[in-house]
Amino acid sequence: MVVVVVLLGCLLVTLDRIFTPGFTLAVVAIVLVAYAFPAYLVCLVSAVVLRLAPGGGSRGRRWWSSVAVVAALGAALHAFWLSPAFVGNHPSREPTLTVLQLNTRFGLADPRQVAQLAAARDADVVVLEELNPKAASRLGAAGLGQELPHRWGDARAGTMVLSRWPLRNPAELPVSKGAIRVRVGATRPFWLIGLHTTQPLVSTTRWQQDLSTVRQAVLRRHGPGIVVGDFNATLNHGPMRHLLGTGLRDAAQAGNSGWQPTWPSDHEARVLGIPIPVGLFTLDHVLVTPQIDVVSTRTITVGGTDHKALVASLIR
Repeated sequence: MVVVVVLLGCLLVTLDRIFTPGFTLAVVAIVLVAYAFPAYLVCLVSAVVLRLAPGGGSRGRRWWSSVAVVAALGAALHAFWLSPAFVGNHPSREPTLTVLQLNTRFGLADPRQVAQLAAARDADVVVLEELNPKAASRLGAAGLGQELPHRWGDARAGTMVLSRWPLRNPAELPVSKGAIRVRVGATRPFWLIGLHTTQPLVSTTRWQQDLSTVRQAVLRRHGPGIVVGDFNATLNHGPMRHLLGTGLRDAAQAGNSGWQPTWPSDHEARVLGIPIPVGLFTLDHVLVTPQIDVVSTRTITVGGTDHKALVASLIR
């Protein structure tokens, strides 16, 4: 009976991924898509064992055969959804552009670690969310701006872009927790959007509007570009799939970097007061246009914040 209950739960998650209803519970449940694959496999193995167990009778064997078929189909579908992160071709040349993204958890991220990480990874562009003026000052004192002298964004609004190169034509986008669109004046220029959407638990309507706003902004851009930040969404969420439909690629998938959860990164993360284990969901992303190649991505724990830093090694 436990096998059947788990299988039914998996089927609900699969249907949720396919039809993507917009009510809060369904939106939140989408984050379980990555976990349905191993759950289907467990159901498949269990059904086969029970099918082969002696004394089950012909009806029991037919029943467990049916369960095994459903579990196998579900596992195959979820493997198909997961496979781009693990299988594919990507360049292995030296990256020419490194982007670092981090939600600073209301400015609580250790400023020294952030500055050291940016220096160690030789970051060309850094996008920070949930920043505040005091945190911005501490990051500057820790030396973050030494190699990244160009910046745009109001720390009071929470999102800031720092760059090795000049930032031109800046504009703010009407996204709940702050979004900035700039043109990065590198040797080979590109446009960039740094963003932080609201959480679907707060308002699924506003969350969908945030991602729709970003999508419309992307459709108005031409040429090479990057969209980076805390999307509060996985690649399985409908609005994220619509955003990728503009031609953007997720860097972790394009670099075949595997499954890289970015939240939570510490044991203090809670949802409705309930402690959440470390590393469950991929909510932070670097998305790139086809003109930008991806070498790899990596997540790194930073003290003080509940999000992992995401580093993307790119070729522009």
